[in-house]
Amino acid sequence: MPYYKTGEILDKAIEIERKGEAFYNALADKAQDEEMRSVFSFLAGEEKSHGESFSKLLEQFGEHRTELSWDFWDYMAGLQLLSDQGVFEDDKQTVKQTYMDQDAASLIKTAMQFERDSILYYSEMRPIVAAEAHGIIDELVEQERDHLRKLIGLLKTLDQG
Repeated sequence: MPYYKTGEILDKAIEIERKGEAFYNALADKAQDEEMRSVFSFLAGEEKSHGESFSKLLEQFGEHRTELSWDFWDYMAGLQLLSDQGVFEDDKQTVKQTYMDQDAASLIKTAMQFERDSILYYSEMRPIVAAEAHGIIDELVEQERDHLRKLIGLLKTLDQG
């Protein structure tokens, strides 16, 4: 039966959060509106915190092996596709060059898509990580949902303004 090491999937989660932090910091730097700057700064801090949470899980469960009853390679290809299609670039400068010519609404929609992608990735990785980590994964998914709600509210405020 195929197996998967939890550490490999947590490495991807840490990378996603690192990219998210850089993205939100770049948006906060660009924001003209104080409310937008505040929301993006908050989200950057949240992404950093999530990365730290995943790092702790990696230390605790990185060597955990999960046996899979489904086609391992198909499942892994799907997870790899999810992580590769993330909206964030690797460094802050690339993020600025890629996204800074977009208007505020487009940037918020891009951020909303990232949050949706994160929710999907973390929900899909849950069966692979050690059962003892499921509560933490569930909490992080809920926080990503909260980020999405904040961004939806910000977009509505922008549309009304």
